[in-house]
Amino acid sequence: MRAVLTLPTPGRTLTRDDAVEALRSTSWLPHQGPETEAWRRAQVERLRARLPDAVQQQLAVSECLFIQVDSVEGIVSLERDEVMLIRLFGTTESIEAIKHAVNTVAGALPRAFMQAFGGAATDLRLDDEVVIRPAGDERTLAKGVIATPRTLRFATYVVTERPRERSLLLWLVLLTMLTAAASLTPVPRMGRRPVGRGQGVRRTHRVGSGGGDPDDHHQPRLRVPRLAQRPHRGPVALRMTAPRPAPGPEPARLVGGGV
Repeated sequence: MRAVLTLPTPGRTLTRDDAVEALRSTSWLPHQGPETEAWRRAQVERLRARLPDAVQQQLAVSECLFIQVDSVEGIVSLERDEVMLIRLFGTTESIEAIKHAVNTVAGALPRAFMQAFGGAATDLRLDDEVVIRPAGDERTLAKGVIATPRTLRFATYVVTERPRERSLLLWLVLLTMLTAAASLTPVPRMGRRPVGRGQGVRRTHRVGSGGGDPDDHHQPRLRVPRLAQRPHRGPVALRMTAPRPAPGPEPARLVGGGV
């Protein structure tokens, strides 16, 4: 079986030398000296023979490199403009070996291009979809998705990855704000209820007082004579009179000067 990975290179069509330079920092590429050229060509032809006829014809006119990722062999081809294809061939029927090799390539290949070409390769990343097919035909045995690790800020993470938790967080913030606003709002006092007859404490008015509570006119007060309400302005003279005698006979008087 084989797995096919695609690395788009937008705005740039790679050459053989570019691919060799990028893969040099990995351990997948055999020595590229003249003494190993014949051996490398033989390995590419051996793997190409396991592919369907249409793919073989396409690779025959393309630049190809032989790689080894752990126990998995592969062909790196530049058969399309602005795209590099990586075909990995399992040496056994175990799909786990293919999956391990795919994970290794997905994690290391973009970083290798960045080391080789600097900022020009910052945005390079493999296509998310990986297809596993039999070596001799185009039937699909399995499909996988490459999850690229990335760093997200908290606000972006909550919006994109945790929408339900974001809604809950917004409701909690709103409830907290309403609670704080309610605690700062003054509570209006209830108005005074008029005291009816026989209710409450009877209040009396102090004689001679010119002030008092401005609300006293709402309260019952003790009525006193107007004379007692006049303020004292000086000493009071006490005048006593004898009671007038009752009318009766006039008493006898002495008239004359001698006996």
